[in-house]
Amino acid sequence: MQALSSQQTEASSIVPQVFAHAITEHANVVPDTGQQAQPKKRGYLYYQPSSQRQRRTKNSKTITYSKFVQFEGKHYSILQGKQGVFSKIMHRLTEELSTCLDLWGRVFALRFDLHHKDIYRENNRWVSQFFKNLKRRLEREYSMATIGYLWVREQEKAKAQHYHVVLFLDGNKIRHSSKINLMLSDTWKAVNPSNHVAIPEKPFYFIDDEATLTHAIERISYLAKVRGKGYRGKQVKDFYGSSLYKKIHHPCSGFSQNQAKGFRASLGEDTLRVSHSLGENPP
Repeated sequence: MQALSSQQTEASSIVPQVFAHAITEHANVVPDTGQQAQPKKRGYLYYQPSSQRQRRTKNSKTITYSKFVQFEGKHYSILQGKQGVFSKIMHRLTEELSTCLDLWGRVFALRFDLHHKDIYRENNRWVSQFFKNLKRRLEREYSMATIGYLWVREQEKAKAQHYHVVLFLDGNKIRHSSKINLMLSDTWKAVNPSNHVAIPEKPFYFIDDEATLTHAIERISYLAKVRGKGYRGKQVKDFYGSSLYKKIHHPCSGFSQNQAKGFRASLGEDTLRVSHSLGENPP
């Protein structure tokens, strides 16, 4: 094997930190020198902002004005807007999508919004209850033990906050969004009768080829926009998601060893190697 240069050696030592912080200026490919063979992956989506066009806010969130993400060496356009996008949210979106592609091969991605109808909430408990109930219904209806999702909380001119959501499901078990749409509405109204779900035009994608992946990434990048976020208490989250990547690759985060093994087994991912833990608090 050809000897690694000093720059490559240095790069290999910072790869875990790059994964954890989700922001890198250069994604150098470094040969794997570990003795244990790694399972073959589809790949990961990296968010690569330009160092000249990013800034940090007072709450330690990085805003970037980059117009693309990079996946396996290819660039995909995103909707960054005049105020830019939050790098951390953009990374979480692509990280969850990439993990779902690894799990299922064909991903059903659905965009929708959750509204409170002028009922302001200091916390995100309603949306947390919504996803708890939705996962139960999806498991009963489609035998889905695992789902991916990410929501962002926003409030602009309205009296109450609303949530933009993307839902990732096993595309081998879904044929159309109509049945899912009714399920979403019923589940959200069950939390509070005045709640309603807004479904945009052409809300879903079956991601299993290059063209659909391109359109889907651009569509869901809307959730990472800066505008509308930050209008909440200090302890309340602007976004939250299923964290499938962490549960699979870092199962010690909130999991016992037996729970982690059971989770991977339920996904057919017994060969995945347990890595270091990354913690995350609930919304």
